[in-house]
Amino acid sequence: MALKLPSIPPVRLRRPTNWRRVLRGANSLAAVSSIALLLVVVNALAALQQVRWDLSESQAFTLAPQTVELLEQLDQDVIIYAFIKRDTETERRGPSLLEAYRVKTPRLEYRIIDPDQHPAEAKEFGVTQYDNIVVKTASGRQSRGTAVSEVEITGALLRALRKQGQAVYFLEGHGEHGINESLRQGYSELRAILEREGYMPKAIRMLNGEPVPADAAVLVVAGPKQSLLPAEQDSVRRYLERGGRVAVLADPQINTGLETLLGEWGITLGQGVVVDQGSRTFGGSFTLPLVTIYTVHEIVRELRLPTLFPEARPIQVDLKSSTYAGTALAQTSNQSWSELTPAASPPTYDENREQKGPFALAVASQPRDGIQDIKGSPRLIVIGDSDFLSNLYVNFSGNRDMFLNMLNWLVQGLDTFTVRPHDAKVSPIILSEQQSQMLFAIPVIVIPLMVMCTGWTVWWYRRSRV
Repeated sequence: MALKLPSIPPVRLRRPTNWRRVLRGANSLAAVSSIALLLVVVNALAALQQVRWDLSESQAFTLAPQTVELLEQLDQDVIIYAFIKRDTETERRGPSLLEAYRVKTPRLEYRIIDPDQHPAEAKEFGVTQYDNIVVKTASGRQSRGTAVSEVEITGALLRALRKQGQAVYFLEGHGEHGINESLRQGYSELRAILEREGYMPKAIRMLNGEPVPADAAVLVVAGPKQSLLPAEQDSVRRYLERGGRVAVLADPQINTGLETLLGEWGITLGQGVVVDQGSRTFGGSFTLPLVTIYTVHEIVRELRLPTLFPEARPIQVDLKSSTYAGTALAQTSNQSWSELTPAASPPTYDENREQKGPFALAVASQPRDGIQDIKGSPRLIVIGDSDFLSNLYVNFSGNRDMFLNMLNWLVQGLDTFTVRPHDAKVSPIILSEQQSQMLFAIPVIVIPLMVMCTGWTVWWYRRSRV
């Protein structure tokens, strides 16, 4: 008889603890924790003290010392509104430039607004063009720039921060449009616009040849109905000679008295009234050309809206002048001519007496030697009409923007410092066939192969030691 004994479960002996493996894991955990803590500390320090490196060849994102000095002296909060259209070159480079301003002072902020997606905000600031910037201070003053560039942004900052805006003098005494006149032909609406932009519009008389005041940023001769006296003409000439900025708005069939001075600048006021059958407003008069043709000048570079010039006269500019560089800003179409009998209805072109277009209706001019150094260099704007800024037309389409752009161009360089734009340098890399093959082989083949070999070697070594 067999005796069956109860089965005894096998006894499993605990393996001794591999302290080497535990120590290795603890070291790995400590290393990962240290790196994570280091990253947290570095990010915290970066948030407190922001550092930016500009590695571009032309230092396009490094602000000029004058701009940095202005930002460091800010004594109130400032907001920059940049009205930028999406999917454009400005959208790609604009935020970096605005960020360069923001990191220099805690008192400055910026907001990027697409005027197509947020038309209400664009309307609130009176913005009708892409790439405009509006600087608004805590005190409520604001100023505008016509491009997202350091020159325009810093200039707008200066105008908005001034305790007293730049003085813009309007000549009186010859039937000009009055800046305090609220009737249809007055300039009271323009005066209010200039005040909102940080300027100080003032009236001036120089019947006895008084000099233009020393605080004048711009002198505007807006549609005189009578010729300026010789003493006044001399005052305007002396003002330009000492670096003044002048805007002449000359209506048709009127002798302003400045024809000789303008001729010295290579600008000639044409005869007659411009008739443009190719661009007149629907149902409007033949003598109300609607200008949609602009040049590449910075004044009209970003101007998208048409401008209306009621009863304008043509302007000729001498492009071959060796002394002055004149540029036509706004032009009529090929279907325009200079009508010498504006009372005719409808007007007809007389090839024997009248001149065929296109014509320039607005011209900007400056000395050729002042293009590189605009500080202290005179500038001149001539427009063949003065009614386009009257209370009746100033808010029509692009009229207001056109004149504000002109004014901003005139006052450039009159500040205590001048900011020069960065020149964009293009340095193409030209490779030989052998160099291009190496450029392909090293990052695509050699480096990945080295990484794979290194990883396989480390794996094989660790496996052989287990």
